[in-house]
Amino acid sequence: MLRNLLFCFWALLASPAFAQWTVQNTGTNAPLFALSQNGTHWLAGSLGTVLYSDNNGASWVERELRDPVSNLPIAADVRCVRLLSPQSGLASGTFLLGNTQMVAFSNNAFASLGIIPINSGGGYPRLLYDWSFPQPGVGFACGANYSLVKTNDGGQSWSLANNSGAELFGIDFFDENHGIAVGAYTLLLTSNGGANWQTLPAPTVFLDVSMASASVVFAISENQLYRSTDGGQNWLPAGVPPLFGLKCVEALDEHSVLLGTTFGIFKVEDDGQAWSVYPETQIELPNFNYVGINQLYRSGNSWWAACDHGYLMKGNDTGPAQPLAIASTSSTGGGCDTFYYQATAFAGNTWSLQWWLGDQLLSTAAQLNLTFTQTVVDTLRLIVDNGSATDTAFWPIAQEVFVDVPEILPPQVETCSGTPLQFYPAGDAQVFLWEPPVLFMDPNANNAIFTGSGDATVVAYYYYQGCIGSDTVQVDILDDYPPQYWHPTVQGTNHLKFILDFVDGQHGFAVEKNGDKFIRTNDGALTWSAPYTFFNPNASTASIDFVDTSTGYASIGQGLFRTIDGGQSWSLVSFQTGLNNLNFFDETTGIASGPDLAPLSFNLYKTTDSGQNWTPEYSGIGQLAGIKCRTPDDCYCLGYNGAQSVVLRSSDQGSSWQTTAFNGLIPFVSFDFLGPDSLIAMGFSGDLYFSYDAGASWTEPNWMILPAGSVNGTEAVVAMANSQTGFLSLNFDLFKTFDGGQCWYKLSAAETGGYTASDFAFPDSTHWYFASPLAFDLLAPGQIFRLDSVPFMPPSGTVLTDGSASTFQPSPNPVASGQMLRIPLAGEWQIFDLSGRIVSAGGQVKADESIPIILPPGLYLLSLRQRERLLTCKLVVAP
Repeated sequence: MLRNLLFCFWALLASPAFAQWTVQNTGTNAPLFALSQNGTHWLAGSLGTVLYSDNNGASWVERELRDPVSNLPIAADVRCVRLLSPQSGLASGTFLLGNTQMVAFSNNAFASLGIIPINSGGGYPRLLYDWSFPQPGVGFACGANYSLVKTNDGGQSWSLANNSGAELFGIDFFDENHGIAVGAYTLLLTSNGGANWQTLPAPTVFLDVSMASASVVFAISENQLYRSTDGGQNWLPAGVPPLFGLKCVEALDEHSVLLGTTFGIFKVEDDGQAWSVYPETQIELPNFNYVGINQLYRSGNSWWAACDHGYLMKGNDTGPAQPLAIASTSSTGGGCDTFYYQATAFAGNTWSLQWWLGDQLLSTAAQLNLTFTQTVVDTLRLIVDNGSATDTAFWPIAQEVFVDVPEILPPQVETCSGTPLQFYPAGDAQVFLWEPPVLFMDPNANNAIFTGSGDATVVAYYYYQGCIGSDTVQVDILDDYPPQYWHPTVQGTNHLKFILDFVDGQHGFAVEKNGDKFIRTNDGALTWSAPYTFFNPNASTASIDFVDTSTGYASIGQGLFRTIDGGQSWSLVSFQTGLNNLNFFDETTGIASGPDLAPLSFNLYKTTDSGQNWTPEYSGIGQLAGIKCRTPDDCYCLGYNGAQSVVLRSSDQGSSWQTTAFNGLIPFVSFDFLGPDSLIAMGFSGDLYFSYDAGASWTEPNWMILPAGSVNGTEAVVAMANSQTGFLSLNFDLFKTFDGGQCWYKLSAAETGGYTASDFAFPDSTHWYFASPLAFDLLAPGQIFRLDSVPFMPPSGTVLTDGSASTFQPSPNPVASGQMLRIPLAGEWQIFDLSGRIVSAGGQVKADESIPIILPPGLYLLSLRQRERLLTCKLVVAP
């Protein structure tokens, strides 16, 4: 339960003997985020500016970061600074030039600056939160929507080092080998200087991290200090923090740290058991403003702090801080809210205690239980006295009345853009929502529709018995998907419908679904053979299954054919009629269904002599959606009989079939595996259903982006490439999922050429195919498509969606970095590196328009997308 304590602050009165820090006001009144020193010269980062000092911080000059070409302001939060020499340095953070991620550098104390672009692999928005330089020339930086970037030349150039996709807020290295980066429920570890990174889950959102040794690491969330003793693999809370608003941490040794907070600098010792404060760092400004500590920076034996409102603090040592009078608070239900305030026991001393709220003495006990039944704005005081010294702690309170009822939201959910998230309040609580990205809110229906992409923290407030309560939920909206690259293969023949079978990424086979033609490929569908025509021209059904690259079976109408030379020649092995759904486990043993007399009946057959004879093993009433086997001993058969489901399972290579117990009102028309005992299936109405108990029970998500209506009369197929990624063809639309079928998004006609799918094949993780029955406009014949991580290039160097040849020759090629490249045709251009990442993209160009090339030397792929075709060619960037 989130408690809304609007602010809490210790203003501890102290004797001058405790003063360890001196305070300086730079006069900017803007927050200072970061510090760096080189001799007597200093650099600080602020809001769009840096502050520079050449006299060890006695005075400062503010420099605004401006674009060297347009002279416009270009920065917001400058959170990373580094002085390379007294006059030269680097700065980075949030920049305002579109989505450009970069580092600013200067050789004249930031009187002027240059720009160093960063190749981050295309992550947006691009900003840096923190960096660390374990060696003089080697540095790592972390930020948003990508993990880490690295420099090997002191910051003059940067490139992607690791891309786990997490948002990272802090990074630190203990030595040149051991480093850690932390962020939103994720952390990355390296023990070999960043050559490899291990990605691990974090117990919370870590905001900063500091390594005391290669094994002992400290990290902070907003309200908790954590400690690891195994290099960051496992974490435990370090003591009970007496405050909220932790902002930065620096390790003093393996048992002690300094903490920068919203309310001053604290010292923590004994692995988090002893908490103390430097009172002189707790600066209260008018209108309830306080000087928060954004960064702690060690300089020799001294410490510096970059603070809010333009303040700097210098600590001469990390000697004793003043013990805290108020050590911890917690809350529980009692009326609307009861808060517990605990006074610490000061070692070796006996203290008298007095708790005061306004002019009222509340208690003289060590623990104060304070119950709020109405809104309170006041100041809580604790006076401690040991007979020779007196300390007073103040706790300003601005407390709304909150209720403690069971939570109504899960802590984290994943949902689709445009789909409703349902809330379930306890009792008669009434819910309303606050904070974007809520598009629609309805207190009576208790739901909201979320839009946008990425992570969002949403707060739900509710009324209950006259009090206000709240819960928070982390929402990940699953609609930020990369573009697809589906291309029609060069086949040289046109058919209406295909059944596909690939034994590996290169060797594939296809037969007409309602015909008698067969084609094959040996080069990953770049080329297809001339059609082979079976001698049964009146075929109305077809099925195909290859055991390996040589041996395969094809059922065409009234006969079963066999090949042992990869489909170059075929022999009739059986006159068994109407076999469908062929599944051969080896060269001799297989199963099939037939004949197709839907909706009257079906049979399940098995052969053990290479298809010459078939034995009926099961007979049923209805129509089958198919037979699929995850292993020879784990086969399923799904279908429907009227409005009833057919769900059969075999554990003995089809020798016997068992009907599973299920809610049998779902007519299944297509299905596939999600994993062991896990299935996804499409119903006759176009809805999706899931079973995680081998088909015994089925569930339907209460939110799903799919077109409504029956699938009758259209191609409808669902196919999973793995447990998370799959495709769905329905009503002339093609969809994709990245989360095991919970959320789907529709591929555009530009991505698929307007084609739907009748069959899929996923032979390995990099070669995916689908067969299309008809084009979207119902005029063009069917096609076979291939999905590549980047636009693929057959030997001609050009790929066209219609399979014809053309000339696409940008010039000059090779081209030197910094030169202009002429694009001969109009379209939307992108440049990929050889791993498939987009390294440059500029949108639409006109014919013969030139584009700038600013890339490291190497080989790239240049693609040009036009309305009806996609062209690609190799691009060489010369030194």
